[in-house]
Amino acid sequence: MRSATDEPSVTSEPVLVFDRIDANRRNTVLLLALSALFVLPAAAYLTQYLILWLAAVILPLSTRVGDPRRLIPVAIGVTVFGGIFFPYLIYLRSASHLLRISGARPLEAGEGTELRRLVENLCIGSGLPVPQIRILDSPVPNALSTGLSPKDATVVVTRGLLESLDRRELEGVLAQELCQVGNNDVLLKSVLATLLGIMLAPFRAAGRLFRAAGGAGSSVRPVALGCLYVAAAYVVFGVGAMLVMAAVLGGLVGWIGVTSLLLFLGTPLICLMLYRAVSREREFLADANAVLLTRNPGALVRALETVGAGIGRGPPVDPAIADLFFVDPRPTGSGVGRRLLSSHPPMRERIELLRRMGEPY
Repeated sequence: MRSATDEPSVTSEPVLVFDRIDANRRNTVLLLALSALFVLPAAAYLTQYLILWLAAVILPLSTRVGDPRRLIPVAIGVTVFGGIFFPYLIYLRSASHLLRISGARPLEAGEGTELRRLVENLCIGSGLPVPQIRILDSPVPNALSTGLSPKDATVVVTRGLLESLDRRELEGVLAQELCQVGNNDVLLKSVLATLLGIMLAPFRAAGRLFRAAGGAGSSVRPVALGCLYVAAAYVVFGVGAMLVMAAVLGGLVGWIGVTSLLLFLGTPLICLMLYRAVSREREFLADANAVLLTRNPGALVRALETVGAGIGRGPPVDPAIADLFFVDPRPTGSGVGRRLLSSHPPMRERIELLRRMGEPY
């Protein structure tokens, strides 16, 4: 580990750590409320859509049942069960899946003695259980944390992080990751990512059908074209029927249907932006909590500068875990669109706020 030199400059107008923590928490609650505002109508439309498709599939069975209305509860039950069970299954497997695709390995016997000591001391100070510690054999300095609760959390650091930071800087990074564990940020991100995945599922399915339909010589091409035709016909018919009910009959149900359809089509992008906004606020919150834990904002500033200098120098990172890193390992762009869809706050803003929270080390 290198020595600490070149103290960063401090700007005026200091920021109180507790004020910043309260502001981040308020912003998170507001963003989650906005997410629910858009997700619930879209989920209602998606449920209706799936119920109608299931009814269409099992309707031929009505000749044996006698009364077709007996199959309606079956369609509703299958839809509700699938809508609850599969997201819950994805949620339960999210932490182990993320660790697997990260490629991190457990510490070997006698390895990382100083790293273990730092994590244990920080856990004593924060009241958190000691998490598992893993090493990612990458020369690029970075870190991440995962786990559905503090009891089963895992902190991953890269080989480059251990080689690039001194003890106080490494302590700042570990404190930030442990604070994300203590704040249940990984749990929150897992839930939001699951909701976002549900909203994107029809669009991803349509994208796969388009790719299959466009594949030359594909054996499933006729099936893909048929599915696309049926889905397009259903959407066009459904939109037309709701517009007729709204414009001609003036029915409230028609206008509600049109509104829910528009929300369903626009919700994935809106949810993605809100999910990214929540992620950015939680990064700010973890930074502030880390300062409160270590009493050393300057160490975290230096760590951010060092890790930020390595962005884009390593191999590509799986998008599924990029949001969990201390610093987003993907090369950053510019513009409003990039800022809205970024999972991490701009590096300059994080460093500026930390410098305003106290004296450098």
